[in-house]
Amino acid sequence: MNHLVIGGFIPFAIGLAWRIGRRRGGLGFVIAWPLVTWLCMIFAVAPDLPRLFGATDLYNHLALDPRCDIFFWHYSIDKTERPTLLYPAAFAAILAAQLFTVWLELRLSEKER
Repeated sequence: MNHLVIGGFIPFAIGLAWRIGRRRGGLGFVIAWPLVTWLCMIFAVAPDLPRLFGATDLYNHLALDPRCDIFFWHYSIDKTERPTLLYPAAFAAILAAQLFTVWLELRLSEKER
């Protein structure tokens, strides 16, 4: 869960700052912001995906390879992570904020019609 939060936080924060600064994001923002956030989250967990498909040898090889830090510091996080409930809470907060923002944008655009 921590890889998802760390991978998605940068585009989430940029999108949130954009939304707050411009007051309105528009249709492109409503589509691009969650999409980019989710793509970064998937990129952050890319070294774990072989385990999902049953390729445990590849997964074990990637787990020991420091070059996996290119995936939003995946290797370093695996070496230092501790179990905590802050990551699921942050993940839920990211989802809730994006859902609320998209809902608000759609509501405001419908009012303009």
